[in-house]
Amino acid sequence: MQKILVTGSSGSVGTALSEELLKRGYDVVGADLRANEWNKELDRRTVRVDLRDPSATLASLPADIDSIFHLAAHSRVWDLVENPSLADENILMMKNVLEYAKTRGIRKVIFTSSREVYGNVRKDSYREEDASREACENPYATSKFDGETLLKEYRADGIDSVVVRLANVYGRYDTLNRVIPLFIAHCLARKPIDIFGRGKALDFVFIDDAVDGIIRALDRFDQAKNEPYNIASGTGLELSELAEMLKKLTASPVTVSVSDNREGEVMRYVGNIEKAKRVLGYEPKTAFAEGLKRAIEWYSDFYAKYPERMPIRAS
Repeated sequence: MQKILVTGSSGSVGTALSEELLKRGYDVVGADLRANEWNKELDRRTVRVDLRDPSATLASLPADIDSIFHLAAHSRVWDLVENPSLADENILMMKNVLEYAKTRGIRKVIFTSSREVYGNVRKDSYREEDASREACENPYATSKFDGETLLKEYRADGIDSVVVRLANVYGRYDTLNRVIPLFIAHCLARKPIDIFGRGKALDFVFIDDAVDGIIRALDRFDQAKNEPYNIASGTGLELSELAEMLKKLTASPVTVSVSDNREGEVMRYVGNIEKAKRVLGYEPKTAFAEGLKRAIEWYSDFYAKYPERMPIRAS
């Protein structure tokens, strides 16, 4: 049985990934600064560690790990625009995890990067070779791009890697102010939806499809190693259309307003997933309308049980 380390295991994608790995028979160890509020078994398996601390990282994490999924990061783009020092912490965590891998002889790392590394070049869709540091619009994007660069540097130490660049993942376990969770909360609370960016269009991938793509990077590691792959739906949707879909699905009378884009935010992203299909065998299976219905069901149940967790007050 392979022993897998998942950093950032208490987050949305980290939780879903760890759950699926356990279902598939892997021995999973989580690493996170926070407890896992979503799954008691995963919380029991989670090492509470500050990955910004190199000594704590090396001392706290197991020595007998076969592969690492590195997800831990400050992941809200706008938080890093307002506080760029958080981007430095993302890079520091990456470096400390790689030093841990080097010391313990761990040779396989899968890194969750982001669609943010493509910036605002305004292409119809983005292939993996379209990313550049110069295109990065915000500190979060730069921290992800620099994390990818660090992986290249550690190849000399015998560490191979796969980079999976995630589109906007949605579905469950996420109560941060990201687009779909926030819009759903506004619909349920019957509060107006504010969209920043006229014509802004993004690529949304359901969490189960994202997790499948991430795990395929391990399953096909030898064929996929030392390359980046887009894990996305391959289609884009304007945020104004998304808001109208959610209004209809929740029977909510909320109003929708659109204003100028905020500094540092990408206006359009659609991921080209042909490389992931070809090398990883990745194929997203969840239709967007079905994914939204499942997400609405999850958030409706969650906020009914924990109304104090609703990010906005209901009317």
